[in-house]
Formats: sequence, structure tokens, C-alpha cells
Amino acid sequence: MTGSLGGLRFALVGPGRVGTSLAGWIAARGGRLQQVAGRSDRPAATLAAELDGEATRLEALDTAAADLLLLAVPDDELAGVAGVLARRPQAGVALHTCGSRGATVLAPLAAAGVATGSLHPLMAFPGRLPTPPAGLICALDGAPAALALAARLTAAFGAESLVVEESQRDAYHLAAVLSAGGLVTLLALAAEVARGAGLPKSLRRGYGTLARAALESALAASEPIDALTGPWRRGDRGTVERELALLAAAAHGDGKTVAGLARTALRLLAARGELGADAAALRRALADPGFLDRYGGGC
Repeated sequence: MTGSLGGLRFALVGPGRVGTSLAGWIAARGGRLQQVAGRSDRPAATLAAELDGEATRLEALDTAAADLLLLAVPDDELAGVAGVLARRPQAGVALHTCGSRGATVLAPLAAAGVATGSLHPLMAFPGRLPTPPAGLICALDGAPAALALAARLTAAFGAESLVVEESQRDAYHLAAVLSAGGLVTLLALAAEVARGAGLPKSLRRGYGTLARAALESALAASEPIDALTGPWRRGDRGTVERELALLAAAAHGDGKTVAGLARTALRLLAARGELGADAAALRRALADPGFLDRYGGGC
């Protein structure tokens, strides 16, 4: 159940896809945008006009009258942005939306007396999302006051909150990258392979149906690898070799990528005790450096 954020005053740095989405969610639940700053004037001005706030420059941002300073900027820019913001009075709590960093990246703000933390929505943002998606989980960490406000926001979004410690952030974020970007990249590679063979573009719908069914099966299984089907699981070495040779001929290195995926799949099956004799033989072949030399393609 969503809650109210009535009376919450907040400022935003970074009116991109994530920042504008979260600002809209907060405003829809009663929060009030006071100021917004970004790399360029136009996105900040657009959001400020929409949510009745004020657009300003980062160097001039003073959020002492706000309850929350929300930072939705690229990972590698966070520390620098925090350093700039720490030169002026800021809100009592600052939260960033980066999944790969913990609260300590905002150390300049913490040194200035701000309670710092993170609130990372575990969701892809291909564009602005007008409402929080069903099943959303948000990863939190930080000082007690920052955690409390992050949990309040998450509850208002109707989402589940989990504390992900700083020491866990790299693993957490890598798993997120594989779950989103990894899947998208594999689908894009599948489309490229089909296009290269001159297959009808309409087949993309069929591959999408196949991918959706496989994903649903993996999510329903006790372990995702239990849902694996196809030549890797069966150990069809001839099929695997022909298909890797097709990628090797393209000379862009994707043969090694696919061979690595097959090797990972077979390792995971072996750990589950679900590797048949043919699949075990394929796994041994894939571990042979000479095999990759023949079928891996260029780099």
C-alpha cells in the first residue's frame, strides 16, 4: 500500500530518466519539489515548470530549507557533485540513486553534517516512468536518518525496501546489469545473427516469445539454471560447433562470448548435479583453449 509524502520538501540534482521519474512519484504522493539542477538548463526548467519548482545551477543550489536532497547523476560523477554541493548549506538528508555505490561516495556532504544514504530502484528506466512499477524493490543504505527517509519513500511508492551494504554493492549491481543489460544485449545479438542470415524480420516476435517463456520458467524454477533447455543442456557438440563457427566467421569476437555463456551454463548445471554424459563431454571441450581458438572468432 502506498503512503503519503505530504509536507516533504525536496530538491533534485539530475533531471534525467531516473531523476524525473522519482521526482514525479514523490510529487504525486504529496511531496513538493523546491529546486532542481542539471547539466543543462532545459531539462531542469521543464521539470521545474511541471512540478512548480525552481530551476537553478548546481553551484548555486542551496537546499537548507528542504527535507531531502536527491542526487540522480551518473555513478562516476557522484563524488564530484557531492563536493560542489558541500560548499553551500544543504538538506538534512541526501540520497543518491546509484546502485553500484554506497553512502560513502557522498562523504563531502556527510562531513558537512548531512545524513547521507542511497535509494536505488531496481528497475530499468528506458524513459521516464510515470508510476512505480508493480513488484519494485529498492536497495537502501546509509546513516539512520537517511535510511529512515529512504524507507518512507519506498513505502510511499508501494515498493519493497532492502538494505544492501556498501561491501555488497558491486555484486548487487553486477547482478542487476546481467539481469537487464545482459538480457537486452543477448536479444540484440540474436537479432543480429538472424539478420545476418537474411531471416525475416518478423521472426523477432518469435524470438521474443521464446525469451519471455524461458524467463518465466527461470523465475518459477527453484534455481534459474533448472529451466535451461537446448543444445548446451543436451550436450549436442556438433550443433554447438557449427553455431560457434558461424559466429567465428563474423570475426567480431562474439564466438568467445557465446562459448563462455555455454561454459557458464554447464558449470551451473554441474553444481546442481544435473550434467549428463554428453553435456559433461561438451563442458570438457569448451574448457580446451584450442576449442576457442577454432571457434571463438576475433577480438
